[in-house]
Amino acid sequence: MAEETQCPFIVANDIESVPTAAELQQTFSKGRISEKIQGLQQLIKLIVHDESFPRLMMAVLQYLVPSEDHEIKKLVLLYWEAVEKTKSDGNVCDELILACNNLRKDLLHPNEYIRGKTLRLVAKLAYRPILEPLLQAVLENLGHRFYYVRKNAIACLMSIYLSFGVEMLGDLPDKLEALLQNETDTSTKRNAFLLLFHCSQERAFEYLSNILKNDDPLIELSDLMQLLIVELVRKNCLADPSEKSKYLGIIYTFIESRSPAVLLECAHSLTALSKAPSAIKAAVQCYMKLLTGQNENNVILSILNRLEELIKAKRKQELEDNLMDLLTTLSSSSVEIRKKTFSIVLELISERNLELVIEYIKKNLRKDKNSLAYANLWVGSIEKLSELFPNQIFKELAVPLIDEYLLIDSTQEQDSNEDKDALLDNIGYEVAQIARKAIVALPELENTIVERLVSYLPDIKEVAVATSVAWIVGEHCKSSDTILSALQCLKTLIGPFPIVPVVKGNVVKEERKEEPVKKKQKTKTVVLPDGTYATQIVEEPEAARKTEEKKVEHKESFLRGFVLAQEGFFTAVLGVALAKLVIRIRDDVKSYNDWAVYALLAMCSMIKVFKSNALDGDNKSRLLSSIKVLSENNRREQELFLSCGDEMSAEADKKLLAEQEADKETQEKDEARYRVGAEELISFRQLKGTQSAIDYELDENDRETLPLEGMAEEKETANTSVYQLTGYTDPVYAEAIVENRYHTITVTLVLTNRTKSTLQNVQVETFIKEELKSSEKPQTFNLAPKQVKTIKVLYKASKTEDGSLFGYITYSSPSGNVPHVIPLDHIPLNLLNTILPKQISEKAFKKLWIDLVWENKFEFVTKGTPYNFLKSFGEKMGLMIVSPLSEFDRTSNLLAANLYGQTKFSTRFLFTLDEELLMNISLDKEAEDKLKVAIKIRSISRVIAYYKRE
Repeated sequence: MAEETQCPFIVANDIESVPTAAELQQTFSKGRISEKIQGLQQLIKLIVHDESFPRLMMAVLQYLVPSEDHEIKKLVLLYWEAVEKTKSDGNVCDELILACNNLRKDLLHPNEYIRGKTLRLVAKLAYRPILEPLLQAVLENLGHRFYYVRKNAIACLMSIYLSFGVEMLGDLPDKLEALLQNETDTSTKRNAFLLLFHCSQERAFEYLSNILKNDDPLIELSDLMQLLIVELVRKNCLADPSEKSKYLGIIYTFIESRSPAVLLECAHSLTALSKAPSAIKAAVQCYMKLLTGQNENNVILSILNRLEELIKAKRKQELEDNLMDLLTTLSSSSVEIRKKTFSIVLELISERNLELVIEYIKKNLRKDKNSLAYANLWVGSIEKLSELFPNQIFKELAVPLIDEYLLIDSTQEQDSNEDKDALLDNIGYEVAQIARKAIVALPELENTIVERLVSYLPDIKEVAVATSVAWIVGEHCKSSDTILSALQCLKTLIGPFPIVPVVKGNVVKEERKEEPVKKKQKTKTVVLPDGTYATQIVEEPEAARKTEEKKVEHKESFLRGFVLAQEGFFTAVLGVALAKLVIRIRDDVKSYNDWAVYALLAMCSMIKVFKSNALDGDNKSRLLSSIKVLSENNRREQELFLSCGDEMSAEADKKLLAEQEADKETQEKDEARYRVGAEELISFRQLKGTQSAIDYELDENDRETLPLEGMAEEKETANTSVYQLTGYTDPVYAEAIVENRYHTITVTLVLTNRTKSTLQNVQVETFIKEELKSSEKPQTFNLAPKQVKTIKVLYKASKTEDGSLFGYITYSSPSGNVPHVIPLDHIPLNLLNTILPKQISEKAFKKLWIDLVWENKFEFVTKGTPYNFLKSFGEKMGLMIVSPLSEFDRTSNLLAANLYGQTKFSTRFLFTLDEELLMNISLDKEAEDKLKVAIKIRSISRVIAYYKRE
């Protein structure tokens, strides 16, 4: 197969009739200038499209190279670039050697354009016999008066340096130093310094140190030059860490630069080269300057990503002092920027800066009220803050949050890709939940918050929010005045009895006695045929009058609309709230009797709204229990009725507190791993192995070479399987030992020669799916009689996919002509043996459940109790129960739980794939030996969703 040649440039081949070599030579020798140009263009196009005309090189050299026409000179340079420059033996063509004299003349040509074009050609001629006679002319162009020539000369010298090294360039560093002293073009100066750095680092840094001694060195160095210097310093220090103390001060000098690109590069270099607090603080200051001075969203997002990396590297302390500067990015109009800023602020907030953050939130809470996406971010962030600092957040922000975000206008324009209804439900419901938590954490706020919620109840448009608010009012409304106010508000919202849903549009028509209606008259001005104006008296149409009256008289509240819409859960919560409010005023007998009668009528009327079987059993039982408690007027039963909700609320609060304590304990354990005492010895990773290295001691290069944390412990628990690949009667018996560990599958092949002769050139060929990539290919070897050979092959997995490995064994026949082939049985590869149980909050689980797309359902019947089955099932599947089970759950015959796990791809130190397994399981013990199990699985991957462990 012929060696492929490089294509220097692409030109369309639009030649209709291909000329012969003789025709082209005739054109070059005797044609006019225009004909020579056309002929040379045709020759270049043919050469680019793999046509060969080696004999025409001499014709070009003889007839075209001496021409002074600029168009011909340009085409000749393109011809030398495109033509094949070596003979079949690899030596340079003689014609090119002869052309060196003309190239040298062009390098010294008076026209700067011809010089520059020739320098660009010479830069592409990586042949020593051509470059040696031209080198002196190239060096002379370093002093040309036009920067275009000087820039191309430096590019040409850089190409020579990369091809042949500094030995060929002689005294080039001296010439470059002289050029740098007087050069005015920024691009040329930058390239000259880069070439000087490659030729002689000592002289490059000596030149730089002389500049830095000036009063204002940043004026003499352009932005391009500063960027280059910072990059070279970083690469040099990473290659030789002992040079950090010598050159790190250069980066500190450039921190004062006005160029955003230089500041970003300085900050990146400081974080990469040093872990000292002073260096990290300087880098943070650079990032903050860029955040406050940039309007480009992509730049801001990039800086925020860098700050997140610092937080992951346990450098929060250096960032905390700049928290207020970071908060200024919340004024951006980008949702992505605000979301990322909120996540960083939540990581940096502490007791020291909590008051400042609260004041900032108070001032800016009202500004984003008209944006659903921003309101969603505010509420979610305040909720997370309340988990960290409940007393301070609830005391200062609970009431303002209710005032601003409990009610959201559903007619405003949506400015996010998220679903609008989901946003509204989320915002209003979360605000109500924050109000409930505030009441539990700070009982002194109970009356204030309940009064606020009662005042906003008529304007709530979402059933989920109204349900939550009604429950809070029923549970936490304690003072007599507030109770009477709440009852009066509910009475107004429920409206008159009976609640009969005769619907026409959004207007509910209610039965009432017919009353005589007086005819109404109205006057209007009309134009007569003669053009004069007159007054006319007409009667108003009866239908229009009735419609208008009904719209005015029977405009229903949102709360009444929820009941008419047959919202069963809301109706039940409303009935229970009415009952509890009435019971709490039982000491006032008159008021109690009046309101008890009203509450009974209201609940009975609400039950009648629902059609047969429209109200489910649980909600109906709640309403009937409320009716029973009010009608029987048994004080002990009423006390139990009131305490039931308190117990459920206390249980929920206890569960929430347990989750927060678990999260706090996990965070403390994580931070303890990186905490080192002052009296402890210094740990040298290279001397102690992989287990002694900790995160913050590693630089960029260490992170790429260090094995995954915890890999040593995992070796003991790696999943191992053994497979037979060939038969016992085959010349070579083969077995495979497969180990799954994180993203790596290790296949150990054990080969045994069962013959009495030596097998020559034995080779194992394996094939696998694209998701798995082999790190190396087994080498060919010889196998002696009865010899056992072990081969290890590593496969890297990029994602969780099932597959199989297959292949064959080959070895040479005695004649050496046709090889023997032994096919191998396939090896099933199940990457899902690597699922690990992980902790997750209920809220995060619910969000993931909505986001993940792949779902699988199945049911079966087994034996046992629900609790024992759930416990053993979670252990065998490698999943963790999301919510802790109570004592009641251990003995119940009906049990539902959520389970969560991750593949080991999700727990890697360097890269992460969000491959989670979410499972919902429902257990119903129908008989002594019959347990009905219903399972629903969700995941981002089809393989995980349909995963079944044996």
